[in-house]
Amino acid sequence: MFQISSYITQNDNNTGGVTFEDIDFVFDPFTTPQTYTALHCLPEGVQNLRVNRCVFSDCPQGIWIEQGLQSTITGNTFRYTTNGNQGTSILLGNGGSEGDGGSAKKVYIDGCVFRADQGIGGSTALIIKGCDQLRMSDCDIDSYYYGIMIQPGAYGSNAVHLFFDN
Repeated sequence: MFQISSYITQNDNNTGGVTFEDIDFVFDPFTTPQTYTALHCLPEGVQNLRVNRCVFSDCPQGIWIEQGLQSTITGNTFRYTTNGNQGTSILLGNGGSEGDGGSAKKVYIDGCVFRADQGIGGSTALIIKGCDQLRMSDCDIDSYYYGIMIQPGAYGSNAVHLFFDN
């Protein structure tokens, strides 16, 4: 639905900053291609992304931060409600093809609820391919096939300095 880039040149003082708050992102699981993403932060980089109190329903990919700095994801609900539907709620980094080296840096995920109806297989709450300094706390992950998957991309950055609590 959204592609976001706040690319900063060497001479630009722009610190970026995009906020999404109290929005429902809803996909039709029967007609939506599996490659679609509700919020896609492009590899050019995004700074200061804020996603607060949003609902992501049946998103093939909810939030994908290929490369970014200081992203905050708080109080959101990610859910898969249709039998046979599957997806990834949050994907950090890239590294899927040669030349990719993206990494999400200083990411804070707090107070989010991840729910998949019983019997829905294949969904993943969080995939980390490239991330430096992730803090995830006070989240509830229920009935996903994978809760958290740390799987650095073949060409991207590694997952380092990760902290999980509650």
